[in-house]
Order: sequence, then structure tokens, then C-alpha cells
Amino acid sequence: MLQAYARATISTNLRDRDDRFNDTDRLKAVALAGSALGATLVRLKAGHDASVFSRALDGIIGTLQRQQKPAKHARAAILYWLCDRCPACHGRGFEKVFGAPVLSEIPCKSCAGTGVRALPDDIRHVVALLDQLYQRSVGEAKNKLFANHFP
Repeated sequence: MLQAYARATISTNLRDRDDRFNDTDRLKAVALAGSALGATLVRLKAGHDASVFSRALDGIIGTLQRQQKPAKHARAAILYWLCDRCPACHGRGFEKVFGAPVLSEIPCKSCAGTGVRALPDDIRHVVALLDQLYQRSVGEAKNKLFANHFP
């Protein structure tokens, strides 16, 4: 879903068609799914529009303040949520074999073989909220997309 949506955001053909899914359908489904913040997070995750970051940051700060939770780590949480790969192994989980294009059987020392960097405790609740909002919007977008084509 995310790759198709990302392609749709830069599409030059937004003609609507009734006989198959198209870029217009994907854009409409995300726009109408869930919350405005959820749609913003989907667009941010798609990665084509850097200006969306500030809208996502403002939205998550507002959400945290309404929930009476600290919002001082919102920026760090969004940055983690966008890229949680271990910087030492680039998300591979294992060390590379020197001079060869293969991985060894030795787990990365930084991430213990998970490929994911450690999630700091002070942003854990914000990352969970971001995941929840994003997953809800993607799920609702899929439902809307299929409902429109398969009534």
C-alpha cells in the first residue's frame, strides 16, 4: 500500500478510472481514511514531501497535549519512527564479511542481531502512538479502496 501511495503522490496521470485501481483512488482513500494526522503520517512515511514533517510534528504535539502527556520528545520520536534501522549494520543484523559481498554469522554488536536500534524509554509511548495512528489510517484506506471497487 505504501509504495503504491508513494508512487501516486508523484503521479503525472490522475485521471479517474472505473475499471481498475489507479493513483487517484489511492490518494482519495488515504485522504478520507482515519484522521488528518493519520493521513499526514502516511504521506510522511511515503517520503516525497519534506514539508509534511512539520505538520506531523505539530499534529503529534497537539495530540500528546490533549492526552496530557509530555510532548518534548515528539521530534525525536518521529525521527525514530521514520528510521529505526541500526546505524552500525544498516539494518542487516549481522556483520559483513570483510572484502566480500556477504554477511557473516556474527550478530551486530550494536543491535544484537535485530537490525533495529534501541528504542529510548522517553519516546516509547510516542512511537507507539505514531504506529497506532499510521496503522489505523492505512487499514481504513485499504477498506475504502476495496469498498469503492468491490461493493
